[in-house]
Amino acid sequence: MHDVSTTPPRHSFLTPYFKGLLSNVMSKKALPLQYDFKFEIPSYMPRLQHREKIGVVMLLIVLLVILLLTILLQRRTLAPTNNVENDTTFIHTVEKFDTTEQAQTTHWQSEHKTQPPQPKLFQFNPNTIDSCGLTQLGLSKFVVTNILKYRRKGGTYYSAEQFGHTYGLDSATFNQLLPYIIIEEKKPLAETQHDTPAQATFHTEERCTIVEINTADTTLLQQLKGIGSYRANVIVRYRNELGGYVSTEQICETKKIPNDVFETIAPFLTVDATKVQKLKINKASVDRLRRHPYINYYQARAIINLRREKQHISNIFDLLPLEEFSNDDLQRLEPYFDFE
Repeated sequence: MHDVSTTPPRHSFLTPYFKGLLSNVMSKKALPLQYDFKFEIPSYMPRLQHREKIGVVMLLIVLLVILLLTILLQRRTLAPTNNVENDTTFIHTVEKFDTTEQAQTTHWQSEHKTQPPQPKLFQFNPNTIDSCGLTQLGLSKFVVTNILKYRRKGGTYYSAEQFGHTYGLDSATFNQLLPYIIIEEKKPLAETQHDTPAQATFHTEERCTIVEINTADTTLLQQLKGIGSYRANVIVRYRNELGGYVSTEQICETKKIPNDVFETIAPFLTVDATKVQKLKINKASVDRLRRHPYINYYQARAIINLRREKQHISNIFDLLPLEEFSNDDLQRLEPYFDFE
């Protein structure tokens, strides 16, 4: 039998192992993963010496001082001045400049101000005179409009007294115009009954061959004495260029109708001015304006420039300051302008 006291304990062969492991743990050698965190400068990077480090620090200080000086100078430049004398001098200078500029502007406006047209008295027929002629007589725009509306609706003035009853025409103006009013009296019907047979035939033909030149075609125009195919086409073509005739005398502007021919056909011609196709002066382009026989290129450019300046041309009087247009030009063009 074996002695129990001498028998080694169970697992006694592991004791030396655990002792070794414990000693390793206590000495920090048992960590399975152990890293060395020591920082080392790579060999390819330059190493600064003591003097070089001092130079770098001095350079940074100089740059910082320059930056601070720049900021201070900028603030001092932008800071408002407290010199009252300089401020007062500047204010007086500005006020003097404003006063001078205002005086110059007032002087320019006084020189270029459009003076209202002075009344110009002359003999006229209220049944045939146009708006420009009425305006030259000193009539207001309101009275001129009423006269034209009355005539446009088929009204006719048979006496000066009837003209004096025009709505808006005061008695003082009428008395001033009365010596200059000329109205052709129509021949009474009783006198026509004593005409000779030839004269009676003439009146009959006149009533049958009246031609309204704003609507007549070439076939109807050729029925007039002295008007053939060529002259009829000239009259129609010029009518299209104008937009319509406002008077029978305009057909002579073609220079293709001799005066003797016109004098022969004039009693048989009539004009309906309401058929005129007007130019929209506030919308028409330069090319459209210059195509009108009464407007050249420079006049068209002047209208466009005035329209840009005023934004809207209200009436014919807005064109008076333009040097490109004479009074005769405006008088001819007024029936052809639409100011809407």
